[in-house]
Amino acid sequence: MFKYGLTLIHEEELVKDSLQDFFIYLWDRKAKLGEIRHLHSYLFIAFRRFLFQRAKDIAREESLQDNLGYILPGESPSAEMTAIESEQTRSRERSVNEAIKKLPPRLQEVIFPIRFQLILHTKKRV
Repeated sequence: MFKYGLTLIHEEELVKDSLQDFFIYLWDRKAKLGEIRHLHSYLFIAFRRFLFQRAKDIAREESLQDNLGYILPGESPSAEMTAIESEQTRSRERSVNEAIKKLPPRLQEVIFPIRFQLILHTKKRV
């Protein structure tokens, strides 16, 4: 499953952490799981969704940090400035997410890792 995760998202640490958290997540919710007929398929599909959600959450956090990053060191943003930046970020994310939702499901799966890699690459350059 680790190799499969690396084919989706090329961040080894993220995949390792997500895989461990995924199995903890399954263990914690084992009583709520219904009958699983094809365990192999279930695990890979569930892990893919779990990994993408984790990557999406990280990308959202990094995007917000990047947008607030132009504040000079030692300064703290005003509440109004923070609210404006947050709203602008949410608005852009909503627009992009709405456009992606209009795509076929398989294309969405192809685009998500690319989008995540671009966000990580941009973060590393800064």
